[in-house]
Amino acid sequence: LLPHLEQITALRVAQGSSPTPSVDSSSKLTEVASIIGQPGGALDQIKDIIDLPQVLAAKINSADAVLSNNVKEQLRSYLSQISLIYRANSFHNFEHAVSVAQSASKLLSRIVAPGVVNILTGEKQHDLKGDQELHDHTLGLASAPLTQFAIIFSALIHDVDHRGVPNDQLETEEPSLALLYSQSIAEQNSIDIA
Repeated sequence: LLPHLEQITALRVAQGSSPTPSVDSSSKLTEVASIIGQPGGALDQIKDIIDLPQVLAAKINSADAVLSNNVKEQLRSYLSQISLIYRANSFHNFEHAVSVAQSASKLLSRIVAPGVVNILTGEKQHDLKGDQELHDHTLGLASAPLTQFAIIFSALIHDVDHRGVPNDQLETEEPSLALLYSQSIAEQNSIDIA
């Protein structure tokens, strides 16, 4: 996740924005906590179509991709906490989440860096020319480091606190959780806890 955060930072600098947006984290946490289990929660925020950014006008400079040690520690701490919240299920556990995240990362690397690999030499043979073609070929993902980060992050948190049973059984075993979420109980719980 750190390389994706670095790309987001560099993109903000390239666009003339502050590398670290000013957000009052305590008020944001209060706002997020107030919607957990409420109407307008995770399912109501799903969109069928997400507009990705257009081709970058400014080139990203990797020297602008500097994250403070504080940011790195916050990410490490958060991921450590998430790993502890995963239950010791036979399948929906942290090892599974890491596997899904690695698969998502690999898939993104193939989408964002297209090209045919010569199996004899191992060299990529790109047939795309320029940023616009790369942007179009990747459906905008090449120009969206925040989206790339979100995909991998989502893979890591997708089964947090999963009880290891299907939603219909979860509804029977934990009626209080079922009352909190009318559908997709385990999934909404994972998002809210993460």
